[in-house]
Amino acid sequence: MIADVNVDVSGLDCGRRRSDELAASPRNWLSDRIREGGMKRVLISGWYGFGNIGDEAILHALIDRILKTSPGTTVTALSYRPAYTRRVQAIRSAHQLPFTLVSWLSWIIKFRWIKTLTAFLRCDTFIMGGGGFLSDVQPEVPRGWLKQFRLAKLLGRRTLLYGIGAGPFNTVQGRAAVAFYLNRYVDQISVRDRESHRCLVEDCGVYAAKVSIEIDPVALMDFSRWRAPSPATDAIGIIYTMYFDRPLFGAAQSKWPLLRECFLAQIRAVRAAGFPVRLIFFQSEIESSLARELSENADVSCVFPADPEEAVREMSQCRAIISFRLHGNIIAHAMRLPYLPIVYHHKGLGFLEMVGKTDPMDMIIVGDGLNLPEKVLDPEEWVRCTERFLAKLAPPEHG
Repeated sequence: MIADVNVDVSGLDCGRRRSDELAASPRNWLSDRIREGGMKRVLISGWYGFGNIGDEAILHALIDRILKTSPGTTVTALSYRPAYTRRVQAIRSAHQLPFTLVSWLSWIIKFRWIKTLTAFLRCDTFIMGGGGFLSDVQPEVPRGWLKQFRLAKLLGRRTLLYGIGAGPFNTVQGRAAVAFYLNRYVDQISVRDRESHRCLVEDCGVYAAKVSIEIDPVALMDFSRWRAPSPATDAIGIIYTMYFDRPLFGAAQSKWPLLRECFLAQIRAVRAAGFPVRLIFFQSEIESSLARELSENADVSCVFPADPEEAVREMSQCRAIISFRLHGNIIAHAMRLPYLPIVYHHKGLGFLEMVGKTDPMDMIIVGDGLNLPEKVLDPEEWVRCTERFLAKLAPPEHG
């Protein structure tokens, strides 16, 4: 049991395979599905195109796995910015299906629907994933996303939901929508942690026989080709993002200034230990104001990688990583870099469990009362945990 958080992190069942087991084997859940179905034309749908390094790394991992298992397969992705996806991922791309009335009108008026529907018509397999998008914290999300499976099934396509984090589901309507679409229109499902499995099967009533557990696909990537050619420096790479800053957090929004103080206290602790700090931001579009504020208050350098390759290059220049973002930790793990995770969601705990990193002394918990039980933010605790982490590293060469 992780201290102060009511989340069980004992051994997984449900057919779990750890990252070290998978790294030693060319087979994984998606590879098996590809071999079973003989995929030749795949359409992938997800939260792609916004330049979020984690999401783009997921898409890259999916494409990589598909093409390694079935060379010659044509891969297309639905994206909110198809030009970005074509450039970064080097695949075909069409506009994502819209959510709101305004976006539907724009999609129709600008004739974006032609390429999107053509992509559905041409594919033999429709894959949605990965990422942690499936929750009803925003009530419109389950139905908004999962209705794509109905379209794919009406066209007779094979359907897979792959590598997702699921939950929490707090409403009857949300749970009902998940059960309706997944039980009727999805052939097989892979989730990346045990709590997501529980949320789908126990909370929503999704058929257990459909659902498998496997580690996030990014954890299985070989990033060696993207590493910087020069050796790593003494710098500690820190990956932060905005949190507690949106109305969906309710009263917990008041915690944002204190979380910012925790960030600054941690930066000062790293510098006090003699390590330079390099702030790496995974989505400049929403994090530029945070970067400016931290840079001004802590006098540290900031970088904004444009894609996963640039992010890996920046991270490879660091001695170790401290990350609030889940995929900062996952990429660090895949790169075999020491990392200190800051965990705010069961998806973070689930990943750490999958890789055997369950000691509560080796992580910082941010309990928001929404995704994890509420926990008091304490800058001094952040400093102590950071100092313990840094003490395990070799002393800085130029400290």
